[in-house]
Amino acid sequence: MRRILAVFLLAPVLSAQATATPTTQTLAQKVATETKKIEALKAEDPVEALEKAKALLPATKLTFDKASLQAAFLSIKEWNAHIDIYRLIYNTGMSAGHYEEAKEAAEKGRELAKELQIQATVPFNDFKSVWLKAGEASTRLLAEIKELEAKVEADRVAATNPKPKVTIEEANAEIMRQHEVSQRLAFLKANEAVYKQNIENSTKVMIPLERPIKDLEARTHEFDGSIEQWDKYLKEEAETMSTKYKGDKAKYAAGLLGGVAPKPEDKEAALVALHRAAFLDPKNPAIQKRIDQILGKVAIPAVKPVKAKAKAKKKAV
Repeated sequence: MRRILAVFLLAPVLSAQATATPTTQTLAQKVATETKKIEALKAEDPVEALEKAKALLPATKLTFDKASLQAAFLSIKEWNAHIDIYRLIYNTGMSAGHYEEAKEAAEKGRELAKELQIQATVPFNDFKSVWLKAGEASTRLLAEIKELEAKVEADRVAATNPKPKVTIEEANAEIMRQHEVSQRLAFLKANEAVYKQNIENSTKVMIPLERPIKDLEARTHEFDGSIEQWDKYLKEEAETMSTKYKGDKAKYAAGLLGGVAPKPEDKEAALVALHRAAFLDPKNPAIQKRIDQILGKVAIPAVKPVKAKAKAKKKAV
């Protein structure tokens, strides 16, 4: 009789995807905690927020653990946290006016997302292959159950009919055959629920595994959009600076300053423009003063009303 391979009894073990809780703080946990603080700081001091975001970058490149599916999931979580740092650097860099640095962070985040997708695909494909094979084998085993049940039923019917004369050897062989069929059927029936679960898992279990891969594709496209946007903006800015301001960054910064009122309608956009001006011309104190005015740190001088000039009296003729 055929033996049941251990791989066909996967359902109770692999259907549960619980992961062990790390004993030390992970990068993902650290990033989740610090991101809230940095986002809050960004509104008041985006330059400092940018520095704090960069400080979150790991000192060395993370490794991807393919030893098991659980290890792969933990690695994906850590790598995604690394990608989140680049997104945070991008956001704070934009607010701080460090557009070139923000764009570079987006490029690094995109490359890391692409690499993670490649790394994660290997263990997921291996796991998917195991489940597909288990599903196919389980389908065959369920079909065998029906075949054996039909044999048992045929033997039961045959037992009620007159039996032809057989030798002792033939009789013993028939008893042994029916015993083996009965044992095999009992074993398969005992694991029938597992086989059915394997068949279900061979399709449904793939959904949570494929989702991280699709999420990485979405993250890559998101970075693509940001990079394309800032490539275009930086090119236009360089052309404006070259043609209108003769390449003088300080004059261009002064132009940005001149376009921002002390009480702008769009406060966020005004601050971004001012921080860009401060980045291009850090020696101009008027830029920081305008930033402080918008943030309410410095009082805005009251505008004195213009007095109307007195009309000259007409001389009598």
